[in-house]
Amino acid sequence: MIMNFANQCIGYIERHEIDVYTQTLNGVVSSYNSIPPIMRDLAPEPTQFPAANDVLAYYDMKKMDVWEYLKRSNGFKTSRNVWFLAEPPGQIWIPLVIGMQYYKNYPMYMQTGDEIELMVTGRLYVRHHQIDVVPTCLQEYIKDKTKRFTGIRGYVKDLVDKPSIKGLIGRIILEFP
Repeated sequence: MIMNFANQCIGYIERHEIDVYTQTLNGVVSSYNSIPPIMRDLAPEPTQFPAANDVLAYYDMKKMDVWEYLKRSNGFKTSRNVWFLAEPPGQIWIPLVIGMQYYKNYPMYMQTGDEIELMVTGRLYVRHHQIDVVPTCLQEYIKDKTKRFTGIRGYVKDLVDKPSIKGLIGRIILEFP
């Protein structure tokens, strides 16, 4: 999914084969035989090793696959004010960004390594707090809406004191069945 910094889905990119992609952005559908232009220049280049090795370790990847990297790193593209979100099922990495969500002080609610659970309301339950950081477009992937908790669990991957680009201060990881 292509997201804007208002936490809204503005488009989709679908991978059909190794190098065949379809992009839908603002209602316009385009096909590409390589990574779509909106996703280019976001992954480390082979010339940036050994830094790329640290990137692979952080994102739990064995080799560099730009598609997988962007699904996990959220591929912030500040020149276009977009970021990328993987579509369930599977592991979903959600950035914690000051200004994109409602909170200015995430460490007040959670710490690195804290377990989290997604509630039916679309809020996360962490350390006896309910926080609203999950994009509303992910709520359609909640299958069982009869209980308070969805069974979708995850953890806080990292949380830093000072934000980096666009106010990024941390990431949470959810496992959608």
